[in-house]
Parts: sequence; structure tokens; C-alpha cells
Amino acid sequence: AKLDDATAHDELTDNNMTNAMSTINNNNTNTTATTNNNKLHTILHTQKQTLTLFLTHPSTRTPTIVLYVASFGGALHSAVTTYFYLAIGASEMNIGQFGFVMSTGALVGSPLSGWALDRYGPWVPISVTAGSC
Repeated sequence: AKLDDATAHDELTDNNMTNAMSTINNNNTNTTATTNNNKLHTILHTQKQTLTLFLTHPSTRTPTIVLYVASFGGALHSAVTTYFYLAIGASEMNIGQFGFVMSTGALVGSPLSGWALDRYGPWVPISVTAGSC
């Protein structure tokens, strides 16, 4: 009988530990989800404030609108660009090289565009960028 009592006690202890761990995991998951929702809300709120700030100032309104329109267009075609490259005969290596060239252009072009924006205003960088397309 003492052996059965000891076994029953061990099973109860194991069940209590399992329940306690389950409760801790559920609390951590809920806390993590709440934290992630708060971070997402903060990020979206900050982006909204920044967009409002840029759109209310005449000197930054045009570049902001142009960048949003260009980004939206880029997002539409980016999913099929790889298939286009494959259709024209590019290998996987060529596609990677194209990506490298585009990334390098963005890394070099961004500071230059910022400098031109500071020095000449919004129209020069926008005109040069639009003319390059």
C-alpha cells in the first residue's frame, strides 16, 4: 500500500509540474503576443506620424509621394522578376549578380540622392531618378 501511495504521490507531483509548466508557457506566450502587438502598434503609429510630417511640409511632399508610388510599383513586379529573368535565359548565378548590382546602386545612390536633395531641393534628384528609368 505504501508503494501505491508513493506512486500516486509521484504521479500527482508530475501532473502538478506539468500543469504549472503549461501555465507558465501560456503566460509567456500571452505576454510575448501582447509585447509584439504593442511593438507593432508603436511602429505603425511612428510611421503614420512620419508620413503626416512629410506630407504636411511642401518641400518633402513631392519626394514622399513619388517614393510611395515607386515603391508600390516595385512591390507589384518584384514577385515576378525572377521568372522574367529565367524566361530571358538568365541562370541563377546571373540573377544573383543582377541583385548585387541593384543593391550596390541603391547603396551608392541613396547617399548621393540625399546630398542632392539637401543641396538642390527635391526636383533635381527626382528628375535624375525618373530620367534614369
